[in-house]
Amino acid sequence: RELERFLENKKAVEVVLDPSLLHKKETYYPICSERIVKQPYIFFYSVNHNKSTIEAVNILSKRLNLPVYYLYTNTSTRRTYKTYPEFEYMKHDVAPQDFISLIRYADFVITDSFHGTAFSIAFEKKFYSIGKTDSEGKKIRDERICNILASLGIEDRFITQTDAESVDFADIDYKDVNAKREALIELSLGYLKDALLSQFSLDNRYITPKSPTFDWQICKSDDCTGCFAC
Repeated sequence: RELERFLENKKAVEVVLDPSLLHKKETYYPICSERIVKQPYIFFYSVNHNKSTIEAVNILSKRLNLPVYYLYTNTSTRRTYKTYPEFEYMKHDVAPQDFISLIRYADFVITDSFHGTAFSIAFEKKFYSIGKTDSEGKKIRDERICNILASLGIEDRFITQTDAESVDFADIDYKDVNAKREALIELSLGYLKDALLSQFSLDNRYITPKSPTFDWQICKSDDCTGCFAC
C-alpha cells in the first residue's frame, strides 16, 4: 500500500501473501530438522538486533520464565548480546531446516523479522513481533509485518519495548486466523495464475489470454518492474 501511495494511485498495487504463507505447516515437516532444544524455550529471531528490542525480549523472558535461544544474523552485534548472559546462542552452524525447527518446537517466538512473523503464523505459534519507537516513544509501523497481522485480525501481536511489561500473552485464535489465511491463499494464487496466463493492461486489468502457445507476455515492457516473473 505504501507503493500505491508512492505511485499516487496511478497504478493498482495488488497485495498478495508471501510464498511462505501459501503452504500449511505440514508442507514444511519434511525439510524440518529434529528438535534441537530439548527444554521449553523462547526463540528470538532478529534481523535488526536493536538494543531496545533485545531488552523487550529480556523482559518477556522473565515474565514467561523461559530461556531465550537466538541466532546471530549479524556478527557485529555479538557485543550487545554479551550483556544478556541468560540468552543462549545457537553456536553450531544453523541451516534453513534448523531455523524451521527452532520455530516449530518453540513455546514462544519473539521476532522483529517479517519471515519470523510469517513462519510463526504458519506454525500456529504464540508470538509477538516487536517494532521500534521514534524519539517521542511512538510505535513505528513495519508495513510488511503490520499488513499481514491486520489481514489476519491479529494486530495486537505487534508490540514495542514499552508494551513488554503489560502484554497479557493471550492465546491466538488460529481457527479464525487460518480461515482468513485460506481466503487470502485463494486470492493470492488466483492473482498469480492470472498474472502468468494473461496480458496486463493499464486500461483493462486483465484481458483474454492469447492462444495456448508461448506467444504471450506478462506485462507491457513499459510497465516492467523487474520482478523477473517472466
